Order: sequence, then structure tokens, then C-alpha cells
Amino acid sequence: MSPRRSFLLYAFVLFALGVLLLGWFLLRGMHFGRPFGGSESQARAFSWRLEINNANTFYKNQQYEQALRLLAGFPVDELKPRQRQTVLLLQASAARALGLYATAIEFGDRALRIEATPFGYFLKGLIQEGGGQLDAAAASWQEALRLDGDYAPARERLGDAAFFRKDYRRAMDYYRKGKGPGGAVSEPAVLKRAAAHYLLGEDGETLKLAEWYLEKSKSARDAELAWLLKAIAAAALDRPRDADEAFQKATGLASLGDKHFYKYYYALFLIRQKQYPQAVEMLGQITFIAGERNPAAHFALGLLYFRNQNWEQSLLYLDRNRRFASEQPDLYYYGVALYKLGRLNEALACFELIRARKRADEYSLSATLLAAICQARLGREEQSQSLVDEALDVWRDDVRAVYTLAYITLFHKQKKFMEKLQPWLGRPGYPQLALLLADYHLQDGRTAQALAAVNEYLQKNRPLPRVTKIAGDLYGRLKDFRHAEEAYLDALGLSTDDAEKRRILNNLAWVRWWKPVAPNTLEARTRQAEEARATLEDALRQEPDDPGFLFNSGVFARASGQNDVFADRMEKALAHLDLTQDKKLRSRVRHEKGLLLLEEGRRQAARESLRQALEEDPQNQAAELDFKRLP
Repeated sequence: MSPRRSFLLYAFVLFALGVLLLGWFLLRGMHFGRPFGGSESQARAFSWRLEINNANTFYKNQQYEQALRLLAGFPVDELKPRQRQTVLLLQASAARALGLYATAIEFGDRALRIEATPFGYFLKGLIQEGGGQLDAAAASWQEALRLDGDYAPARERLGDAAFFRKDYRRAMDYYRKGKGPGGAVSEPAVLKRAAAHYLLGEDGETLKLAEWYLEKSKSARDAELAWLLKAIAAAALDRPRDADEAFQKATGLASLGDKHFYKYYYALFLIRQKQYPQAVEMLGQITFIAGERNPAAHFALGLLYFRNQNWEQSLLYLDRNRRFASEQPDLYYYGVALYKLGRLNEALACFELIRARKRADEYSLSATLLAAICQARLGREEQSQSLVDEALDVWRDDVRAVYTLAYITLFHKQKKFMEKLQPWLGRPGYPQLALLLADYHLQDGRTAQALAAVNEYLQKNRPLPRVTKIAGDLYGRLKDFRHAEEAYLDALGLSTDDAEKRRILNNLAWVRWWKPVAPNTLEARTRQAEEARATLEDALRQEPDDPGFLFNSGVFARASGQNDVFADRMEKALAHLDLTQDKKLRSRVRHEKGLLLLEEGRRQAARESLRQALEEDPQNQAAELDFKRLP
């Protein structure tokens, strides 16, 4: 046989043998149902790994029922300990996601018996939290920290639990990890620390953490929340420009579903800046969300109109909200608005509803006292007295309760009420009671005796700005402008409250305008008007949008011949009175405008302005007289 034929025969035999061996292995693998070349146990392990991976895929895709169904009947006990624990934890997680907390706890406990791990206890805590076992959940997270003191998920969850208990200091201890603004267990925990600082009134720390997050964070997921925290902190720190920019950023970044949340806080900021029309517009955009009423926006609008004494508009929004929320503040402000509108029986029903809840809070006290005043004004002496006695039993010596008793004493003018006030009349801390006798005298037109009672109090007690201001008011009534001016200056020196100072400056300005001058020439009266306006400017600089200050400043400007300043102040006063709806003041503004137009020879415009003044307030006798004088 030739060498070439021998080589070909040898190659053919080797090829045939290879085919036979390959077929045998394939048939063997197919017969036993396992992968080529593996043992039976290896094949089973491979199959289990596939099923576990498939179950995990179902879980990640939130197909929890499919995950549990796939793992049901799984031979967990045949797995190695680590695999067995993995399967049990996956089953516990899926059961938790479906709300099957008892089943989830059972799986989780079996996993922990294999090996106690931080994640195992963390998951158990989540399951217990979902089932409402909050103390047990906290204990499980503490156990996770015992195993690993730096286990971030457990620290953050314990921080959240403390946060919702309003234990903000403890919450921050859990959130914090390391030093510096970014020292936290996670980036979201930085913002949680910022929120905790804000709720503790530490606005500077809130701003620092929010700015750190915006500068350093790699995730844009919570950027809108960071901008919101920066905005409210900047607003509290009186940095309106930074706050406005941050609010706009937060609102712009927020998803459609969250925009109402950011717009709500933006509106509160605008209210704080006294930008009322813009706040009303902003809140108006979120009174309904996806067709549902937004109680927070309705309450904010109601409260905005309430603070501006627009009782009817306030009542409209508070009434809508009251039907949905019926919380203490909603009912209280709703009742006060009814009271201010003179709807005493409805207001009384509202206050009684608050009292029926028997809560020892500020709203309950105020509701009890206002109910007493309603009863007094409705002529029910015994009921009003009973309510005040009840308030004094619960809130003994509370100055508001004592002052309500004083109000009822003045209202009924009965000696028995005065006798009840005797224990407080000579005691410090109740300065207004010392003025009770003065009020009695004033009600009967005895201004001099009232002033004597006030001065007696000032001689016996440490002078208070409010009482000293009352002395100034009484001197003014008696046309003793020199002593009135001295009293107001003393009150200014004593007062530390900016709002009170502005009220004193307003009265001081009028006293300086009313006091007689010698010689009584036009030049002297002009200087006097300029002095009065200059006095009021200090108050106007602090409250540039106050309609009353604008009106008074305009009157003084006109008296000093500054008609352009007068016109500007009156227009601004009217613009802000559109919101507050103080019809009497608006009538006075239109009356003054009409007089100026008349002086300028614009009779038709003057007639229209005076007509509007009477339309606003038909009781404005001065406007009626000037209107009738027009040809």
C-alpha cells in the first residue's frame, strides 16, 4: 500500500471515531437532561441559577407576583446557605412589595437564621414599617447598625423616623457621616439635613447645605427640592433676590405633578414680601390640581384675604376649604371672618365646634374667648360670663382671658363683672386692665378723668409704650397737642416693636399737623404740613404699600402744596386698597382726589370722583356735602 493511501485511511478512521464519540456524548447529555459534559448536580445548580435570575428580573421589573410564583415550591433547602439566603430575601422583598407583610417577615426571619446581615435586618425593618410596627422597625434598623455602624440605609431610615417624630437633632445625627456640608449617608440625606435645620430655624445651615448640593451633587434628581430649600432659607434670611431666583428655578424644574407644591411655597414667599396681587395670581393657578380641590391653596388664599381684612373674600376660600379639611386653623379663621362680618350666630357655632374637640391649644382658647364675646354681643350675659370663667379655670391668669373679662365688663357695664376683675387690677403684667376705669370714663365722654386714670397707672408702674401711646391719644382728644406730642415721643423711645412704632409715628404726624401755630400764616401751616409728612416718611419707608400711611402722607403733601406727590400717593393707596377693600378709606381717598380736581377746575372729573366716594361709603358726610355744593 502506498504511503499516500495509508495516510488517507488513517485520517478516515480518526474522523469516524470522533463522530461516534461526539454522538455518544450528545445522546448521553440529552438522555439525562443536563448540559454537555456536566454531572447531574451541576446541571441542577445551573437550572436553579437560571430560575433565581429570572425571578430577580421579574422583581426588578416590578412583576412581584410572577417572582413569587416562580420561586414557589423552589427546593430552597437543597441550595447552599448563601443561595438559600438570597432566595429567601428575594421572596421577602417581593411579598413586602405586595403588602403580604406576615409572609414577608416569615421569609426574612428564615434568611436571618442562616446568617445575620445588616441588609437582612434593614429589610425586616422595612417590612415591619409597612405593617405599621414602627417601634419594631426601628429596633431592626438598630440591629443592622449593631452589625455595621456605618450601614447607610439603616442610618438614613432611622433618621427619617426621627424626622417624622419631629426629633430633628436626632435625625441629623443619623443623616450625618463625616465632616463638612456634604457629610451625609447619601446625597438625599444632605437635603434632609437641610430640611431639619430649616424646621429648627437654622436658616443659615439650610442655605449652606442646599447650595452645597446644587454645586457638588452629581444627580439632578432632587435639584428642584434643593432650589426650594435654598429659596425658603434665603427668604427667611431676608435675601429676596436670591429667594425669588431660587423659587423660579424650583418651579421651572419641578415635574407637572409637583409644580403646585413649589408654587404654593413661592406664593407664601410673595405674601411675605407683601406682593399680594402676584401671590393671589400664583395661588389661583393651584386651587385645583387635576380637577381636585387643593385645600392648602384655598386656605392660603383665605388667610391672605383675612390678613388684609377682606372678610367676604376670605370667607369664600375658607368656607371651601373648611368643607374638605375642617382642621382647627380652618375653622378658627372661618369663624373669625364670620364674626367680623357681624354673623354672630354662625361664628358662635363655628367656635363651639372647635371647643367640642376639647383640645388644650391656642385655637381652643381663642375660640372660647370669642364665643364669650359673641354671647355678650347677642345679649346673653350668663353664657358669656360662664365661658370666660371656663377659660380662666383652664388657662389661669392668661392675659387674653383676663382682657376678655374686661371687655365683657365694659360691654355690660355691671358692677358684678368689675368685682371679678379685682384680683388682676393691681397686678403687673396686665397693663391694659389699669386702663379699664379710663374706658369707663371714655364711654361716658369723661376724657379728662380717663386721662387721669392712665397717668395714675404710668406713675405707679413701669411705663409701657402701648399705655404711653394711649396717653398721647387722650391728650390729642383734649386738644392738648404739646403733651400729646411728648407722650408719643416717649412711646417711640420705649417701643421695640416696628409695627407699634409705625402706628405711633402716624399719630404723631397728625398731632404735629393739628397743633396750633403762631402766627397762623400760610407759610407756617405749610412748614407744619411738611413736618407732619416728614414724620410719617419713617413709617412709610418701612411699609411703602400701607394704604393708610399713603393716604395720610398724601394729605400732608397736598397741604404743603406738593400736588404731584399727593396724586402719586393717592393712586398707590387705591391700588393697594383694591385687595383689602377698606371701603371707608377708599371713599376718603376719592374724596380728597375730588377736592384737588375741583381746585384745578376739572369739575366733571371732580364730580365723578366725589360720586365714587359716596358710592364706596354713603355715610361719608364730608364727601356728600362737597358733592352737593357742585353746580
